[in-house]
Amino acid sequence: MNNHVSLIGNAGSNAEIRTVKTGKMALLNLATNEVYKTKAGERLEQTTWHRIVAWGTQAEAIEKLVKKGSMLAIDGKIVINKYETNGGEKRSEVQIRVNRFNILSKKQVA
Repeated sequence: MNNHVSLIGNAGSNAEIRTVKTGKMALLNLATNEVYKTKAGERLEQTTWHRIVAWGTQAEAIEKLVKKGSMLAIDGKIVINKYETNGGEKRSEVQIRVNRFNILSKKQVA
């Protein structure tokens, strides 16, 4: 597979579920964290947010099982969604399209 990504992170919120002609779609933000030390020995943590999209049965499972704070392992592919705003401005959004996912914990953040 040429376009493959695997991420482990925490759901930033409950999934946004939309019903479309072909079924359900789930959108959620996943936070991944990287901890590293600077040359001076200072410990830093960097959080990166990823836009996750799932369709069909994957979306239905996410709707039922994934809550804010859930730790997830996501396998999918990178998709660039290009669109135009109502004002005519061209934009793009990088998304991770889910092929499969596993819930690693059901911990929820308050």
